[in-house]
Amino acid sequence: MLPRTLKNFTAYIDGRGYIGRVETVKLPDLNIKSDEFRAGGMDAPVDLDMGMEKLDCQITLAEYDADVVKLWGLFNAETPIVLRGAVQRQGEDAVPVVIRLQGGVKSLTRGDWQAGQNSTMQISVNCNRYIEQLAGEELVNIDILNNVRIVGGVDKLASIRAALGA
Repeated sequence: MLPRTLKNFTAYIDGRGYIGRVETVKLPDLNIKSDEFRAGGMDAPVDLDMGMEKLDCQITLAEYDADVVKLWGLFNAETPIVLRGAVQRQGEDAVPVVIRLQGGVKSLTRGDWQAGQNSTMQISVNCNRYIEQLAGEELVNIDILNNVRIVGGVDKLASIRAALGA
């Protein structure tokens, strides 16, 4: 069976659509921070889950956009970003992949100015929310500020919240 391929995508930043104006998106890497642990009676170390690494996203726009520039520096903001893609396997209908992010724009990088060339602008967002859906199924739901990490429908942090009385 052939793989599903990303056929097209767009972004919505703070409620505004950027169809035809977003060049690339670097999604946040999902990484667990871990510490190696080995004690007496263990033949090898194991990794202990110590939480997640921070979630950063980069979006490159094909233009300077005043509305996006105005979001820069609102570091602790909860700016909503929705990334929508269409993935399709040969011989099948396309299905949606939707990534919902929330966070603050921590950096704004403009491309080189060169006459006759497209001028790009890249934003870097530190995300405190991440929700990933494929074909309507929620795969991952992370809410850092509320200590939620749901993967495949299982809340990995529920017992920790309960122990904290949250």
